[in-house]
Amino acid sequence: MCFHKDMKIMTNEPKIRNAILVNEFTEFGVKSFKSDFDELNSGLMPIIPIFIDSFGGEIYSLLAMLDIISTSTKPVATIALGKAMSCGSILLACGTPKFRFVGPHSTVMIHDAATFSFGKIEDLKADVGEAERLNHKIFDLLNEKCNKPKGHFQSKVAEKKHVNWYLDSTEVIKNGLADHVGIPVIDSLFNLDIVSLPNAKNVKKSTKSTASKTKTKTKKK
Repeated sequence: MCFHKDMKIMTNEPKIRNAILVNEFTEFGVKSFKSDFDELNSGLMPIIPIFIDSFGGEIYSLLAMLDIISTSTKPVATIALGKAMSCGSILLACGTPKFRFVGPHSTVMIHDAATFSFGKIEDLKADVGEAERLNHKIFDLLNEKCNKPKGHFQSKVAEKKHVNWYLDSTEVIKNGLADHVGIPVIDSLFNLDIVSLPNAKNVKKSTKSTASKTKTKTKKK
């Protein structure tokens, strides 16, 4: 999780049907993310699913994605698929409560912010200050979204001596980063089926209800 100064990375985000796939957190990734998000937000899908399979990237790009998510008129489901590391772990935690999922074999990683800078001494000092500001912002956000007391994740990272903190699916649930272990499957009827979860019926029922309301409103128009 870092912020880059005067550095651009080009990436090609593959598209998947009726969902968003996030691989990298870059300026190009944000552009692709917004385009896909706006399309789903204005469509008939009652839920906006975001699959995360990422090693992380730029914090500013993550924050841009979170601002885009805040415009949603629908629940946003976040799904860790394979890996949700660094910025990916934050995006996972920022899904709509009860709609955050982690694959049973997925890995989540949390660590401090990093910066790659160059320039005059005073500029470098300013960049360090900005990295510290972003670090506090990200951890405060994690504490809030995971319903943990202030300083929870900062303390956990400090206990790990500030090295990368890797979590399996059980630890992800324990720390409040996700609500369910399982991969949701989106079918052509806009239902969200949860694989091997005890509350699958409840989630599916509420989703069908939302889809029904959406279709009804569309017919009235």
